[in-house]
Amino acid sequence: MITGSQNIADIFSIFSDGIIVNHVCNGNRLTLNVEIPYLARCICPEFLGFTIELINIKNICFKTWPSEAGDKERLLVNPAHIFGIGLKIMESKVRNGCIEVLCINPIEEDDFCGGALNFEADTVVIFDDSGRQYSLEELASISKKYLNKWAIR
Repeated sequence: MITGSQNIADIFSIFSDGIIVNHVCNGNRLTLNVEIPYLARCICPEFLGFTIELINIKNICFKTWPSEAGDKERLLVNPAHIFGIGLKIMESKVRNGCIEVLCINPIEEDDFCGGALNFEADTVVIFDDSGRQYSLEELASISKKYLNKWAIR
């Protein structure tokens, strides 16, 4: 289990370029399936991603970035609307006590090109495709090894 807003934000930054392909809401828990093959395959060649389980999540919203000048920002609060499009994770930070995850919308025809996913959560648990749980330190190490390999290519 990983606690603390900055640590939770760091998890989302490690999953940069990952795509949120599925979500399940269950009370105050939100489970996200993130496809990020380049990182998952560092663990096992058949793996495609990770499961992020956010515990005691609240105040979730997605503030859109308009695609065209003159379009208006929108505030999405329904998880089905937020996660139904396959958001691509870019980076994350803590802003005003909330976790902010900047995302890109892959659907070019939409009226927004991305936005900021904001929420609060007490705890996050991360699993690979086999169900093995990971700490922040383990994920950071896997990510660093991948980036170091990629940098010398």
